[in-house]
Amino acid sequence: MLRIFRHYVSGLTFVLFVGDLAVIYSALWLTELSAPWAGRASFNARFVTVAFVLAFILYLGDLYQPFRASDWVGRRSSGSSS
Repeated sequence: MLRIFRHYVSGLTFVLFVGDLAVIYSALWLTELSAPWAGRASFNARFVTVAFVLAFILYLGDLYQPFRASDWVGRRSSGSSS
């Protein structure tokens, strides 16, 4: 558990977030290499903007709330047994 701004965040959530940032950075870097015309701002400004938007979208999709598959299967099977 990590404590960030008085909120407790699990280590797995932090690892998922950092992994997502690495994938976003890699994708933008490859785009920069293959198409240098893609954008007029500096690379860092584009990375911060895109990373913020994509991380927010992933947060809205609850992708930073990891759960165990056995919990999901248990809830699903108990609901369909009636």
